[in-house]
Amino acid sequence: MSTPTPASTPGGLANDVTGLDARLKSTKTQGLARERDSVAVNGQDPQTIQRAAADASQDFAPAISERSLDSGLHEASGPFPISKSVLSNCLKNRNGKCEDQVVDTLNLLEKEERNEPWATEAERRLRAIALAANRENVIRDCRCGSTVCAIEVASSAGRYGGYLDSDAWLTGQLDLWDGIYGYEVDSSGTQITISLKIYRRR
Repeated sequence: MSTPTPASTPGGLANDVTGLDARLKSTKTQGLARERDSVAVNGQDPQTIQRAAADASQDFAPAISERSLDSGLHEASGPFPISKSVLSNCLKNRNGKCEDQVVDTLNLLEKEERNEPWATEAERRLRAIALAANRENVIRDCRCGSTVCAIEVASSAGRYGGYLDSDAWLTGQLDLWDGIYGYEVDSSGTQITISLKIYRRR
Protein backbone atom coordinates (compact mmCIF):
# COMPACT_ATOMS: atom_id res chain seq x y z
CA MET A 1 0.00 0.00 0.00
CA SER A 2 1.53 3.33 -1.07
CA THR A 3 1.90 6.31 1.30
CA PRO A 4 -0.30 9.30 0.27
CA THR A 5 1.58 12.44 -0.76
CA PRO A 6 1.39 15.39 1.64
CA ALA A 7 -0.69 17.35 -0.83
CA SER A 8 -3.40 14.71 -0.72
CA THR A 9 -3.51 14.42 3.06
CA PRO A 10 -6.04 16.47 5.06
CA GLY A 11 -3.17 18.12 6.97
CA GLY A 12 -1.32 19.01 3.77
CA LEU A 13 -4.47 20.42 2.22
CA ALA A 14 -5.07 22.51 5.30
CA ASN A 15 -1.51 23.79 5.12
CA ASP A 16 -1.98 24.74 1.44
CA VAL A 17 -5.22 26.56 2.27
CA THR A 18 -3.54 28.38 5.15
CA GLY A 19 -0.60 29.37 2.94
CA LEU A 20 -2.92 30.56 0.19
CA ASP A 21 -4.95 32.57 2.68
CA ALA A 22 -1.74 34.15 4.03
CA ARG A 23 -0.60 35.08 0.51
CA LEU A 24 -4.02 36.60 -0.23
CA LYS A 25 -3.89 38.62 2.98
CA SER A 26 -0.35 39.77 2.17
CA THR A 27 -1.37 40.80 -1.33
CA LYS A 28 -4.41 42.63 0.02
CA THR A 29 -2.25 44.37 2.65
CA GLN A 30 0.25 45.50 0.02
CA GLY A 31 -2.58 46.73 -2.16
CA LEU A 32 -4.05 48.67 0.75
CA ALA A 33 -0.63 50.14 1.50
CA ARG A 34 -0.21 51.28 -2.10
CA GLU A 35 -3.74 52.68 -2.04
CA ARG A 36 -3.00 54.45 1.25
CA ASP A 37 0.22 55.93 -0.17
CA SER A 38 -1.67 57.23 -3.19
CA VAL A 39 -4.34 58.94 -1.06
CA ALA A 40 -4.29 62.70 -1.47
CA VAL A 41 -2.55 64.87 1.07
CA ASN A 42 -5.32 67.18 2.32
CA GLY A 43 -7.54 65.63 -0.32
CA GLN A 44 -5.08 66.00 -3.24
CA ASP A 45 -3.57 63.20 -5.23
CA PRO A 46 0.29 63.05 -5.00
CA GLN A 47 0.56 63.33 -8.79
CA THR A 48 -1.51 66.50 -8.60
CA ILE A 49 0.82 67.83 -5.91
CA GLN A 50 3.88 67.02 -8.04
CA ARG A 51 2.36 68.79 -11.05
CA ALA A 52 1.51 71.81 -8.89
CA ALA A 53 5.07 71.92 -7.54
CA ALA A 54 6.44 71.77 -11.06
CA ASP A 55 4.12 74.58 -12.15
CA ALA A 56 5.17 76.68 -9.16
CA SER A 57 8.85 76.23 -9.99
CA GLN A 58 8.16 77.34 -13.54
CA ASP A 59 6.52 80.51 -12.21
CA PHE A 60 9.77 81.49 -10.50
CA ALA A 61 12.02 80.55 -13.42
CA PRO A 62 13.49 83.69 -15.06
CA ALA A 63 12.30 84.25 -18.61
CA ILE A 64 15.71 84.46 -20.31
CA SER A 65 15.85 84.20 -24.04
CA GLU A 66 18.40 82.06 -25.86
CA ARG A 67 20.07 85.23 -27.05
CA SER A 68 20.35 86.47 -23.46
CA LEU A 69 22.13 83.29 -22.40
CA ASP A 70 24.56 83.57 -25.28
CA SER A 71 25.43 87.25 -25.09
CA GLY A 72 24.38 88.48 -21.64
CA LEU A 73 21.74 90.75 -23.20
CA HIS A 74 18.44 91.23 -21.41
CA GLU A 75 15.41 93.39 -21.98
CA ALA A 76 15.83 97.07 -21.13
CA SER A 77 14.72 98.05 -17.64
CA GLY A 78 12.45 100.89 -18.77
CA PRO A 79 12.53 104.68 -18.69
CA PHE A 80 15.05 106.52 -16.54
CA PRO A 81 13.19 108.44 -13.79
CA ILE A 82 14.38 112.02 -14.41
CA SER A 83 13.69 114.43 -11.54
CA LYS A 84 11.02 117.03 -12.28
CA SER A 85 13.44 119.84 -11.45
CA VAL A 86 15.82 118.64 -14.18
CA LEU A 87 13.07 118.36 -16.78
CA SER A 88 11.70 121.79 -15.94
CA ASN A 89 15.15 123.33 -16.42
CA CYS A 90 15.78 121.98 -19.93
CA LEU A 91 14.99 123.67 -23.24
CA LYS A 92 11.37 123.11 -24.29
CA ASN A 93 9.85 123.19 -27.75
CA ARG A 94 6.46 124.67 -28.71
CA ASN A 95 4.68 121.51 -27.55
CA GLY A 96 6.22 121.75 -24.10
CA LYS A 97 8.51 118.76 -24.57
CA CYS A 98 12.14 118.82 -23.50
CA GLU A 99 14.56 119.16 -26.41
CA ASP A 100 18.01 118.08 -25.28
CA GLN A 101 20.51 115.49 -26.46
CA VAL A 102 20.68 114.13 -22.91
CA VAL A 103 16.97 113.31 -23.00
CA ASP A 104 17.38 111.85 -26.49
CA THR A 105 20.16 109.61 -25.20
CA LEU A 106 18.00 108.54 -22.26
CA ASN A 107 15.37 107.46 -24.76
CA LEU A 108 18.02 105.27 -26.37
CA LEU A 109 18.90 103.82 -22.96
CA GLU A 110 15.24 103.04 -22.36
CA LYS A 111 14.94 101.04 -25.58
CA GLU A 112 18.28 99.26 -25.85
CA GLU A 113 18.88 95.82 -24.40
CA ARG A 114 20.79 95.56 -21.15
CA ASN A 115 24.15 93.79 -21.15
CA GLU A 116 23.82 92.45 -17.62
CA PRO A 117 27.47 91.71 -16.69
CA TRP A 118 28.83 94.92 -18.21
CA ALA A 119 25.97 97.14 -16.99
CA THR A 120 26.12 95.82 -13.43
CA GLU A 121 29.85 96.49 -13.19
CA ALA A 122 29.57 99.96 -14.76
CA GLU A 123 26.73 100.95 -12.41
CA ARG A 124 28.67 99.79 -9.36
CA ARG A 125 31.70 101.84 -10.35
CA LEU A 126 29.71 104.93 -11.31
CA ARG A 127 28.01 104.89 -7.93
CA ALA A 128 31.31 104.43 -6.14
CA ILE A 129 33.06 107.43 -7.72
CA ALA A 130 29.99 109.64 -7.19
CA LEU A 131 30.00 108.88 -3.47
CA ALA A 132 33.77 109.21 -3.25
CA ALA A 133 33.69 112.64 -4.91
CA ASN A 134 31.59 114.12 -2.11
CA ARG A 135 30.05 112.48 0.93
CA GLU A 136 27.05 114.74 0.61
CA ASN A 137 26.19 113.31 -2.81
CA VAL A 138 22.95 111.35 -2.92
CA ILE A 139 22.48 109.03 -5.89
CA ARG A 140 18.88 109.15 -7.06
CA ASP A 141 19.35 106.64 -9.85
CA CYS A 142 22.08 104.97 -11.88
CA ARG A 143 21.39 102.80 -14.90
CA CYS A 144 23.28 101.28 -17.83
CA GLY A 145 22.15 99.40 -20.91
CA SER A 146 24.67 98.10 -23.42
CA THR A 147 26.04 101.37 -24.89
CA VAL A 148 24.66 104.11 -22.59
CA CYS A 149 24.85 104.88 -18.86
CA ALA A 150 23.09 107.57 -16.84
CA ILE A 151 23.41 108.72 -13.26
CA GLU A 152 21.47 111.37 -11.37
CA VAL A 153 23.12 112.86 -8.29
CA ALA A 154 21.67 115.31 -5.77
CA SER A 155 24.01 117.47 -3.69
CA SER A 156 24.01 120.60 -1.56
CA ALA A 157 27.60 121.19 -2.69
CA GLY A 158 26.64 122.18 -6.24
CA ARG A 159 26.99 120.41 -9.59
CA TYR A 160 28.47 116.94 -9.81
CA GLY A 161 31.14 116.76 -12.52
CA GLY A 162 30.83 113.05 -13.21
CA TYR A 163 34.46 112.66 -14.28
CA LEU A 164 35.87 109.15 -14.57
CA ASP A 165 39.58 109.83 -14.07
CA SER A 166 39.72 108.02 -10.72
CA ASP A 167 38.60 104.70 -12.23
CA ALA A 168 40.77 103.15 -14.95
CA TRP A 169 38.15 100.58 -15.92
CA LEU A 170 35.45 103.21 -16.47
CA THR A 171 37.90 105.45 -18.31
CA GLY A 172 38.53 102.63 -20.77
CA GLN A 173 34.83 101.84 -21.16
CA LEU A 174 32.93 105.13 -21.15
CA ASP A 175 33.08 108.73 -22.32
CA LEU A 176 31.33 111.49 -20.41
CA TRP A 177 28.79 112.65 -22.99
CA ASP A 178 26.79 115.49 -21.50
CA GLY A 179 24.77 116.63 -18.51
CA ILE A 180 21.76 118.71 -17.51
CA TYR A 181 20.84 120.12 -14.11
CA GLY A 182 17.94 120.99 -11.90
CA TYR A 183 17.59 122.92 -8.65
CA GLU A 184 15.49 122.20 -5.59
CA VAL A 185 15.19 123.51 -2.04
CA ASP A 186 14.98 121.08 0.86
CA SER A 187 12.95 121.44 4.05
CA SER A 188 15.73 123.43 5.73
CA GLY A 189 15.87 125.95 2.90
CA THR A 190 19.14 124.61 1.47
CA GLN A 191 19.49 124.60 -2.31
CA ILE A 192 20.03 121.13 -3.77
CA THR A 193 21.58 120.74 -7.22
CA ILE A 194 20.47 117.76 -9.27
CA SER A 195 23.03 116.63 -11.84
CA LEU A 196 22.05 114.19 -14.59
CA LYS A 197 25.11 112.80 -16.36
CA ILE A 198 25.14 110.71 -19.53
CA TYR A 199 27.94 108.40 -20.66
CA ARG A 200 28.46 106.66 -23.99
CA ARG A 201 30.35 103.42 -24.36
CA ARG A 202 33.59 103.56 -26.29
